[in-house]
Amino acid sequence: MNYYIYGEVVLIENFLINFIILMITAKILRKRIKWLRIIPGALLGAIYSIMQFKYIIFTHFSFKIALSVFIIIITFYPINIKQFTNYMLLFYSISLLFGGCVIAIIILSNHSSNMTLNINGVKSSTITIGVFIGILVVIKARELMIDIKLRKTNILDIRIGLNSQTLYTKGFTDTGCHVTDPLNGKPILLVEYEAIKEILPLRLKNYYYTYDDKLDYDIDKKIMEIEILKKIRFVPFHTVNKDINSYMLCYQCDYIELYDNENTLRIDKSYIGICKTRLSQHREFQALINPKLLYMNGGF
Repeated sequence: MNYYIYGEVVLIENFLINFIILMITAKILRKRIKWLRIIPGALLGAIYSIMQFKYIIFTHFSFKIALSVFIIIITFYPINIKQFTNYMLLFYSISLLFGGCVIAIIILSNHSSNMTLNINGVKSSTITIGVFIGILVVIKARELMIDIKLRKTNILDIRIGLNSQTLYTKGFTDTGCHVTDPLNGKPILLVEYEAIKEILPLRLKNYYYTYDDKLDYDIDKKIMEIEILKKIRFVPFHTVNKDINSYMLCYQCDYIELYDNENTLRIDKSYIGICKTRLSQHREFQALINPKLLYMNGGF
């Protein structure tokens, strides 16, 4: 059987795969990078995949290593030697993981009696499924690593920034805390009112004194300040002692930083749920951290 290679298909497939690998690499190593920065590196790798069919010299091992070096430098510049090494190792690890998933699908879908590998005419759907499985493996592996670390230290230091003011407190990572923004599904950090009130706007504090955990459709008539109103969100929640239709008043801060003795995780424009009750009986902490805050932002 003859197989035909369509250049545009190979180019698009390799571009998308390279883009995903570079995006995951940046996410895991917590490199803040715009997706436009990833395009040149992903495109370089895609063009190289085409050149291999035309010029046999590009299939040599040395050229492939050189390509990887250029892709990492183009995408993540500026970086030092240690960072470069980390990016290279992770880039190749993810690439091998994706390749392994694709090969596993090919072997498992083989209808012959022996477990042989035949890579001729691999379908785009097979590659897509393999990459998708690889992404799931990376996500779950990252969550497992975060869980293992959280078992060692459940309490983290927290820095909250709002309107050029900074608040320092401690938070407990609670696997039972699942409060999320209903509009975008993002996790919400819960903080005691007594801990955060010093950096809240005065009008918001005055309003909170009378807030009764109900959805308030007339809040605009009580606060009457657009800059405050656009940062407020009512999030449904319930506890053993609360009615299921209760709503938590949440407010958007400029940033949240979670940190321990070694690492710092920064989350911009995140919502904070304001709690009236004390979260810790002995005041070991004044905030509850939804584990998804760590999962969705790369963890430590």
